[in-house]
Amino acid sequence: MTNEKSDPFEFVRKVSILMKEVPHTELLVGMQEYIDDEDGFLKMLAEISNYPFDLFKEDKNAELFLSMYESGKIKFDTKEEETDFLSSVFKKK
Repeated sequence: MTNEKSDPFEFVRKVSILMKEVPHTELLVGMQEYIDDEDGFLKMLAEISNYPFDLFKEDKNAELFLSMYESGKIKFDTKEEETDFLSSVFKKK
C-alpha cells in the first residue's frame, strides 16, 4: 500500500471486498485513524443521509435532551437515573 490516493472506484472496490471480512467496529476505528479530515467526512455523511449534523454539537444535544425530558418523552426507572441525566445535561449547557 502507498500513501498516494488511488482511483476512487478502485479504492472503493478494494474496500468493499475487504470490509466483508472485517468486523464493523474495527472498520470504523480504522477509518477514524486514517481519515485526515474527520469533520469534513462527518459533514459529508450528514449531508447525504439528511441527518441534522448540528445534533452532534454538545450544546445542541443538551437543549434537545432537556426539551425531551421536559415534555415527558424521556422516562427513568429510578430517581438516581433522572438525577444523573439532568446532571450530565446541565454540564453540557
